[in-house]
Amino acid sequence: MVSETKIDERSEAAGPEIRTPGVSTADRIASFLKLHSIQGSITLALLFMVVIAIVFMGLTSYTVARRAILSTAHGYTGELITQIRTSIDTYIANMESIAEVIHRDANVQNYLRAANADDHAESGRFREPAASLLNSISQTRDDISLLMVYGGADRVLFHDPQMRLNEYASITDQDWFTAAQEARGGAAVSGSHVQNAVADRYQWVITLSREIRDDEDNVSLGMLLVDLNFRVIEELASAIELGERGYVFIVAENGDLVYHPQQQLIYSNLREERIAEVLAAAGGSFSADVGGAERLYTVDAESDTNWKIVGVNYIDELVLPAREIQVYFVLFGILCFFLIILLSLRISVRISKPIQMLRESMKSVERGDFDIQVEVRGRTEVADLSRDFNIMISEIRALMKSNAQKQDEKRRSELRALQNQITPHFMYNTLDSIIWMAEGREYDKVITMTSALGRLLRLSISHGDELVTVANEIEHVTNYLRIQQMRYADRLDYSIEVDQEVRRLTTLKVILQPLVENAIYHGLRNQYEGGRIRIRAYADTDLVFTVTDNGVGMAQEYADALLAANGDGRQPEAQNGRGVGVRNVRDRIQLYFGVEYGLRFYSEPDEGTTVEVRQPLLHSEEPAVRGS
Repeated sequence: MVSETKIDERSEAAGPEIRTPGVSTADRIASFLKLHSIQGSITLALLFMVVIAIVFMGLTSYTVARRAILSTAHGYTGELITQIRTSIDTYIANMESIAEVIHRDANVQNYLRAANADDHAESGRFREPAASLLNSISQTRDDISLLMVYGGADRVLFHDPQMRLNEYASITDQDWFTAAQEARGGAAVSGSHVQNAVADRYQWVITLSREIRDDEDNVSLGMLLVDLNFRVIEELASAIELGERGYVFIVAENGDLVYHPQQQLIYSNLREERIAEVLAAAGGSFSADVGGAERLYTVDAESDTNWKIVGVNYIDELVLPAREIQVYFVLFGILCFFLIILLSLRISVRISKPIQMLRESMKSVERGDFDIQVEVRGRTEVADLSRDFNIMISEIRALMKSNAQKQDEKRRSELRALQNQITPHFMYNTLDSIIWMAEGREYDKVITMTSALGRLLRLSISHGDELVTVANEIEHVTNYLRIQQMRYADRLDYSIEVDQEVRRLTTLKVILQPLVENAIYHGLRNQYEGGRIRIRAYADTDLVFTVTDNGVGMAQEYADALLAANGDGRQPEAQNGRGVGVRNVRDRIQLYFGVEYGLRFYSEPDEGTTVEVRQPLLHSEEPAVRGS
């Protein structure tokens, strides 16, 4: 039962009436004297803070005014550069649309396919209509400096048939070329640079490039280059005025300048700019001293092109009115002084008494009474504090309950860790099989095995679920056996027997594959022929799987030792790694369902080995019952 303490906050200056059953008159008088001292302390503290505020108001008003002015300048500049960013994004998006038209054009695709296949007759048939498309687009856009489709040194289309490839320029080493390759079909936009791809033609441009990929099989056919005149970006940025000396510049994510009104001076190291700080900024603004003048940098980092657009204001142009604002702050502080004298007495009384009552409730908590609750009345901060107190007590009680949940989550984490131990080991062995077939040039088998591996991994993931149906688990191990059978050929055969009624039951995923892998690598691998694995799934009081091989077998004592743990909880070292996978399966089952489930070995030397797996009967629509 939760006990209650009532706090009634009233508006009278004398403060709330506190009724505490069983408290004597002497205790009430002592409590009043103590509260009265708190009230005086609150009043004196408030007055002292106001005096300190007035003393320092004149010193701080300039800083406050300066900050307000800089904030206004930041907001205004931010709006301007946002407009620039919107215009640039729209412009670049338009250019990307043009690039998409060229990329999807059938003549361009057919030309590159034929050229890459050295079909000169076919490439010649499509070359003229493809080049005509580039020329038509160039004629309608005077802001495009160059349109080029590049499929190799002897497979180049320009929008102007008079243009020739610069024989001294390595196209594949150009930054715009490698950026487009990394984008893998997406558009890549460069900073401003001098384009040297065309012979006897060197212009400042911004390059939009992208791979032209085959619409049919998505392989790369070539590269598309769209050079945009630098003056378009220059006109957008230079149109903004930020005071008498302020300006706008644009920088790419790699630090290259896209635009700067004094770009040549920057490149010549005759003018300094805080490029590193701009690149580190995620937006907003910062101030920096550059060349003896303090500047305010406002950064917009939300461009679709990953460019950062920066507005620069000179702070000495912005803060001239701050002195006048400083006077108003001082006058306002004096007025506040007299208001605080009147209000502090009334407020201190209303606050102190309910706080004392709340303090008594806290003492009950200190004594271990976590069932206490404070009945809150009123709408002041003290009422909020009382509600927070109730919330705190509730959360303390909830913490006790959460401990059990944390233990369950810990068990889940351990289960996931064990699952993650299986995947690298299995992937290494499967990829080893694929490499072996590839070295033998058995490409059809490589394709078949890779396809089986893909299906196997898809079933392993199971959308992150820890439980799957028996049918899915059987399909998973079947794909694994197909892979291994291709590797071992006549040396491995298998059979799988599953009772129909258990196919829809639920099992922990990826438990059979490690057992089969263990049987192959330690039981059958050294046999020249006749190796056989038999898998069964049936239900008795539990869900049971068995994996049986006719391999070399082992002594029963050694089989039992594979699942044994040392006294310190660590697993014993297995010979040649044998037993790592099966112990992993055992640990996962016991973590999830409890120690009464798991594995059991039956084996004799030269007679083979059987592994029995037991789990609880669990239908797919039922919740899992986890071990304690």
